[in-house]
Formats: sequence, C-alpha cells, structure tokens
Amino acid sequence: MRPHVRSYTLAFGLSLVGSLSLGVLALFSIFTQPLQSRLRYPQSTINSIIIAQTLGLNGFTPLCGLLADLKGPWILSLLALACYLLGFSSVLFIYQNEVLDPVPVYISFFLIGCAHTCLLFSCLLNCARSLGKYYTTLAIGTPNLMIAFSTFLEIHMLQNWFDESDPTKAFQQKLRFFMSTLCASSIFAFLGCKITDRTEKNEHEIEHFSSFNASPLLSGGSAVLGSHSPKAAIPTEDLEYVQLDDQMSASSVTYKHKITRFLKDPLMYPLNMAFFMAVGATEFFLTNLSSILSSLDQNTLDYNLQLYSITSTVIRFVIMVATDQVCAKYGISRLSILASLIVMCGLGHVYLSSWPIAGLHINVIVMLNAILNSGLYTLFPAVLAAVYGFEILGTTYGIFSCCSIIGNMLLNLVYGVDYTRNCVNSTDSNLVICSTYTFLLSGVVLTVLGSLIYCLKNRYLARAHENF
Repeated sequence: MRPHVRSYTLAFGLSLVGSLSLGVLALFSIFTQPLQSRLRYPQSTINSIIIAQTLGLNGFTPLCGLLADLKGPWILSLLALACYLLGFSSVLFIYQNEVLDPVPVYISFFLIGCAHTCLLFSCLLNCARSLGKYYTTLAIGTPNLMIAFSTFLEIHMLQNWFDESDPTKAFQQKLRFFMSTLCASSIFAFLGCKITDRTEKNEHEIEHFSSFNASPLLSGGSAVLGSHSPKAAIPTEDLEYVQLDDQMSASSVTYKHKITRFLKDPLMYPLNMAFFMAVGATEFFLTNLSSILSSLDQNTLDYNLQLYSITSTVIRFVIMVATDQVCAKYGISRLSILASLIVMCGLGHVYLSSWPIAGLHINVIVMLNAILNSGLYTLFPAVLAAVYGFEILGTTYGIFSCCSIIGNMLLNLVYGVDYTRNCVNSTDSNLVICSTYTFLLSGVVLTVLGSLIYCLKNRYLARAHENF
C-alpha cells in the first residue's frame, strides 16, 4: 500500500504545481490598460472581452465534468494546453499588429477562458482522486488555496520581472510569460493525471488478484469437486449476480430521484440566484478594478490586487481549517455565514455607489469582495452536499458554476453602458463615483438575496442530513 500512497502523493503534488499558474484568473485588470491604449478599445469593448472570457470559463463546466468522467481528467489538461497556445498566440499577434477588429480578441479570450476551466477541473479532480480517499479536506481544499496564493505570487513576479519603461514591450513579455507558465502547468497536470490513472490501475489489479484468491468461486469449485456435482456452486453464483444487479439498479434510481428532486425544488432557485449574483458581482468588480480606480482618480491597481490576493488566501485558509470546529462548537451553520458575507459585500457596493470620493476607502470594498468570493468557493460545495447529497455534488455544483456567468454578464453589460454614458463623456468633477448606478444595482440585489437566504435557512437546514 505504501508505494501507492507515494505515487498518489506525487500525482497530487504535480496537480498542485499545475494550479499555481491559475492566479491569472484574478488578474484580467492587467490586460485592460494595454488593450485600451494601443488598440483604442472603449470600455464597452473591454467588457465584451470579459464576457467572452467568462463564457469560456463558466459556460462549459458541466461538459468538463462529463469529459472527466468518461475519459479521465487528463484529456482536460491536453485541451487546456491547446487552447492556451492558440489563445495567447492570437492575442500576441493582434497586439503586435494592432488589429482593431475586436472579434478575434473575443475569440481568443473565449479560448483562454475554456483553457482556464479545463486546467482548473483537471487539477481539482485529480487532487480529489489521488489523496481524497486518505485526506478528504486537504485534497479538496488545498488546490483552491494554491490558486489564491498564486495570484499573490504572480503579482510580485509582474512587478519585479518586467521593465515598464516600454509598456508595449512589457505587455508582450507578460503575454509570453503567461502562455509559457500556463502551458507548463497543463503539462504538469497531465502528468499528475496519468500517474493517478496508472496507480489506480495497479491498485485495482492487486485488489482483484487478492479478491480472486479469496473468491467464493474457488470455494465453490472445491464444493463441486467434493460433491461430484457440477451444479453445487450455481446458486451462490446466481445470488451474487442478483445482488450486484440490485445494487446497480438501486444506485441508478437514487441518482435519478435526487436529480429530479433537485431540479424541482423551489428552494434551489433562490440559492442559485444568490450564488450566481454573488460570484458575478465579485468577479465583475475584480475584472473592472482598473477602470474603477481610474474613475476614483487612484493609481493603486498593484496595491489593491495584492490586497485582494492576500485577503483571499488568508480567508480560504481560515475557512478550510476553522469552519468545521467553529460551526460545531457554536452551532452556527455555514449557510448563515454565507448569507452574512453576501449582505456585507452588498452593503460595500452600496457604499461605493453613494459615498463621496474624497472619503471613500476602496481597500475596504476590495477586501469585502475577496472575502465573499473566497467564502463562496470554499463553503458552497459543503452546503450543496448537505442539502442535496454527495451523490450528485458534481452535477449540482456544475450547474451552479455554469449559472454564475449570468450575474457576471449582466453586471458587465450594465457597467459598460453606465461607464460610457457617465464616465467617458463626463467632464465635471464628480462628487461620487461616476458608475454609481451599476454598484447601486449590485449592492441592492446582493443585500436582498443575502437576507432572503438567511430568512430561508431553517428550511434548508430541515432538508440536510446533518447540521452544516
């Protein structure tokens, strides 16, 4: 058993190394200024690029899960490698040759979004397959923690490794850097998946050989030889097939029943709305952080990205380590924590929309968005598993993740119109942020949905198999 554990640990480590490049998920803001300055893209085009990447990132999560189930996570690594090469090469060509048509950029960032999803699923699923049977919390929680840490790491690399005296050359070097690291990560993830596949195959062969030696068929054969009757072992064999068929049938019926119950459950829809609006609001805020800071006349993008990444890393670690103990000791449900985080972030967006710029603390709003985003991705799978069961967690979480693009797309569309009308054409000194309507909308919606989930929490708790 010890060699298998070592092989699984190696596969786990390779997948973690593969996830170390995914900090780029939170760094879209570094693409905004170069694309606007050299290609003269308006904010509405930038938001359309964000939407294209979001479609690739969240629109195919159920398909990624299906491919991983049918072929194995390794195929997702190869798809990620191909999409990264094609996507980043296209963006580099477009930027160098100043192609003003935004359609090729939309396609390129759509491919990059698809690659992010493939690599993310490959790393997460392989970590769960390799060490999940031994250390469940560690195997599932560590990749998310590493992704948050990688954001902080890549920000420092971008600050210290590139000469900003020539912005055009520096941006091209950054594109090559991301392409190289993400392609290398895809290869590491592929190797990790293959090691897990090979180790599982060897382990199953050993288990099969051991079970064959102790098989009832062998004892049945002895009974046949002893009784001089070739029919002596048939009743035992038939009984085993009947029991196996019954188990497979029962498992299929249970899965279909749980999926049907999930899709027809009216309580699923407010939970889904809260999830996709909360994810959409936090990701929309992060991807547009550069233009938000410009609206506030602040040149602190690097500082705020670092603040976001540090907060996200710390919160994911704290939640991963302390949530189980705190919830059990004080009787607090994870759903209550999530609802509170959603309301707090909603109030932060309302604060951003209405507070005078002179006294606005943008770092507080950055931290609230980081806390909510980290809490969602760390706690929400546990909530779904408790309410609807572990048997369909992949399906339920895939559906919720896919739906999260709705909130992101909606707010990016609203922000694109709001920014064009009230920021680009504004010549007066604004008392509050010029895109006030977008953040007022997101803040009110988050506050209402968070309050609704908190009011319904007892109904969700009544359906759970255990206190969560």
